[in-house]
Amino acid sequence: MKLEPPGGDPSRHFGPFPHNIPHPERSGLFLHLNRNKRSVVVDPASDDGAALIRTLTAEAHIVLEDQAPGSAARWGWGWQTLHAANPAMVMTSITPFGQTGPYRDYRGSELTLQAIGGPLYTNGHQNREP
Repeated sequence: MKLEPPGGDPSRHFGPFPHNIPHPERSGLFLHLNRNKRSVVVDPASDDGAALIRTLTAEAHIVLEDQAPGSAARWGWGWQTLHAANPAMVMTSITPFGQTGPYRDYRGSELTLQAIGGPLYTNGHQNREP
């Protein structure tokens, strides 16, 4: 089950589209990345959204979340809450810099992750900064 934000997954707006006619249900990228998934739109920060997440995860085997550190707990569906209802569930949080540590609140992009991780250093001229 894929939970999409209000307005749907952003990948629904990227092509290719059949006959170059944009449509959120016909995005080649979205269909490629989400084959065989059922989707539901939910606002994870709302009371109704949190209740739906708690209901769906009560019988889930695995939960993947990618919210900013501490957000899920603040909204009422963090690890402690979900694990109490379903101790067998495995939960993974995907964030650019982890859940703890000095960089936890940093936002990430491909460029910042390459810069802080080192690969960007190999680009550019030898006698200049990356």
